[in-house]
Amino acid sequence: MKLYLLLLSPPVVARAYQTPIPGGAVFHIPLVTRRALEARRSLKTPERSGRVLERQKGKQQQIDSLYQGYGTHYVDLWVGTPPQRQTVIVGTGSGAIAFPCSECTVCGELHHTDSYFIEADSTTFMKVPCGECKFGRCANSVRAPDSNLMDECGMQEYYHEGSGWKAFESTDITYAGGPHDKLQALHPEHNPQTEDDIDPLRASSFSFNLTFGCQTYTSGLFSTQLADGIMGMDNVAKSFWSQAYENGMIDKKSFSLCLSRQDEVSPQGTEAGALTMGGTDKRLHTSPMVYCYLEPGSEFVIDMRKIHLRQGGGGDSAMSSNPSLRVLSFNYTGRAGEESTRGKKVSIDSGTTDTYLTREIAPAFQEAWKKLTGKIYNNDPVHLTKEEVNTLPTILFQLAGDEKKNDKVKKSHQNPDLLVGLAGSLDPDHPLDVIVAMPPSHYMEYDKERERYVPRFYMDEMWTPVIGANAMMGHDVNFDEDQHHIGWAESPCDYSELVEEFEEEEIERSQTKPDAEGEEKDGEETINTLAAKESEGLCKSLLCKGFSTVLLLVLGFAGVLFGKKRLQLFGFPKEARYQPTAGVEIPDIEGKNVPPSGTNTVI
Repeated sequence: MKLYLLLLSPPVVARAYQTPIPGGAVFHIPLVTRRALEARRSLKTPERSGRVLERQKGKQQQIDSLYQGYGTHYVDLWVGTPPQRQTVIVGTGSGAIAFPCSECTVCGELHHTDSYFIEADSTTFMKVPCGECKFGRCANSVRAPDSNLMDECGMQEYYHEGSGWKAFESTDITYAGGPHDKLQALHPEHNPQTEDDIDPLRASSFSFNLTFGCQTYTSGLFSTQLADGIMGMDNVAKSFWSQAYENGMIDKKSFSLCLSRQDEVSPQGTEAGALTMGGTDKRLHTSPMVYCYLEPGSEFVIDMRKIHLRQGGGGDSAMSSNPSLRVLSFNYTGRAGEESTRGKKVSIDSGTTDTYLTREIAPAFQEAWKKLTGKIYNNDPVHLTKEEVNTLPTILFQLAGDEKKNDKVKKSHQNPDLLVGLAGSLDPDHPLDVIVAMPPSHYMEYDKERERYVPRFYMDEMWTPVIGANAMMGHDVNFDEDQHHIGWAESPCDYSELVEEFEEEEIERSQTKPDAEGEEKDGEETINTLAAKESEGLCKSLLCKGFSTVLLLVLGFAGVLFGKKRLQLFGFPKEARYQPTAGVEIPDIEGKNVPPSGTNTVI
């Protein structure tokens, strides 16, 4: 099974029942709204990109829009009966799922996309009683130790940058994705043998009883962020993907995140990637997936071996568009005293907007940076044009690879020397390591208020270093506990284009090709019938009837030939017969007041 979730990106970053579906389901959460998708289905689009999309039969998938806020990415959760929308940050460095409920009085409702979740309005909501706690605890209630609120399971999380929240453990029927701006009607049971995975209107068929925290208090960025709450995706039992697996919604302990970033952000949602639960979707990839080893049962932490700085102008890919560009390399030293033969540990966290490495690498990084740019790297805002930004170095992270899997990928490639994503000649001692490119367009973020670019790659982390969302962007990253790997494939992460192309394919398949001979035969049959009727009414003798019939047949046949010739002379080619309707507007829900972009922090 796979589940494709739409992601939304808010202004904050934090770190810190149905019957199981047989046959391996895949859920998609699309990158287009329901109204946009329905509008596309009404269009007849002749021009194609040339890419043939295969129908994904035999899988359960769901598609919904991915949106970008002012920091990380977030996804829609529809909770309760009837469902209420809550938007939640998707963070692979956090495990908990929580959002504000009715008892929350100062939890940032004016800043969030939605009102608080109202428990009383859901007929399936249940507060988990003390004694049945799954993820919380009832002893010494975390909400109010001196109160009488002991018949609940308290939950709380605090993060080192100062944000935090308190909640009580709850359960309710929940599904992810679907139309962003409108509650969808219940979708009939999906038949994976006849329906494709790209359909956001099927989201509710993947509902399950989710355990989450009903927040009663939030602080810091949790009160001012655009998204309502957080959806943990770490390798722990309380994460969303783990609960989906336990409830039979996916049959593999695997999911993929594909993140992108747009120049302009709307509070109503800006498309920005895809989340695939249950595996990965190769249709998003522009390069083969290559793998890093993941220790069984561990958090999403892997080994970094080296860092390379490539001279600017080589494009966004790990494979430079200009092989003559200089590349300067140095070992990644990690934290002081850390020992490893495979490199030093780094966390992969989509809930952290930026990338934070240890201060131990700063001297080597600065030396290489100055050789390539003539300047010292810092995190001060700087005035640059887009063209000047693109001349800055691309940062290449060399991650310890799963040699067995990557060797198999290399041998299956038509031209191994041109395989994107492996170290190859960049490190002859470790050619099967993974290379992840972070181009300047990803680590340089434009600040509209100051009209400056801000470098978002930091070398001051005192704890676990983090590869954040800005380094993950441009890749479909597969987190697979079953196969013990984290996979990387380069991708534009443009799921909306994928959906649009597929919809156009569906339109072409649904069009019935005219049968010219059949149409001519039908026309002749009609003329014969009319001739017989006319001759019956006007003539009584056999001679008259015969003459009338022959005359009408001759006239009818001449008319068919003339009409066919006219179509050939004045008709238009098939591919130009249908044109899309221009100016289709897809309204969005009314946005709430959103504060200006603040400081992105780490969850």
